[in-house]
Amino acid sequence: IKSIKNNKNIFLEKPMAINLKELNEIQNEINGLSKIPVMRLNFNRRYSLYSNVIKEKLLNPNSSKSIQININTKDYSQSNNWLADKSKSGGIIIGEACHLFDVCVYLTGSLIQSVCMNSLGLKTDLKTDNGSILLKFEDGSNAVINYFSNGSKRYSKERIEVFSKDSTWITDNFLRTEAYNVKSFKKFKTKINKGHENQFFELIKIIKSGGKPLISFEELYN
Repeated sequence: IKSIKNNKNIFLEKPMAINLKELNEIQNEINGLSKIPVMRLNFNRRYSLYSNVIKEKLLNPNSSKSIQININTKDYSQSNNWLADKSKSGGIIIGEACHLFDVCVYLTGSLIQSVCMNSLGLKTDLKTDNGSILLKFEDGSNAVINYFSNGSKRYSKERIEVFSKDSTWITDNFLRTEAYNVKSFKKFKTKINKGHENQFFELIKIIKSGGKPLISFEELYN
């Protein structure tokens, strides 16, 4: 908020806020400006080579998408890690799973309309490290994000599957992508690429040269 008031460009670790009060305070500051500074959240995965390749093949505004993301993470709930401290992170779902919300927004090109989450176990709270999240999008797309800490650490940490118009894309741990029934698409593999380098390249370019924001404030607020 101090940076906004002083018209400073902003790079912020996600999430932008951990509750509605904080979020609305930021929106109120933005609404009072004639020119919004460059504001960037660390949603690096939309800048990954793998996300970009799938997005390029999904350019069909009349086609709804189905997305499934499996996250196989550590158990932070009983640790001293900041993600387990709800006062700092909002809990692991708000503090970390928001990465995957943004990936889904990027791949669908649509805002999220509604959210439903089921956490694991009989007694659960917002500190849970295990939950299945269903996202409904304004364009009719659906996404399921399974955020689990109770699986084998020998399994992939992040796996994204996208289904659209009789085609399927699978990205495994941002190391490899394969596709089914996609013309002129070959299976490929690189070193791990989660988009960190590319997002800073794009951030510097827009600060130097101007242009549209990397992610609109409407998307960040959503």
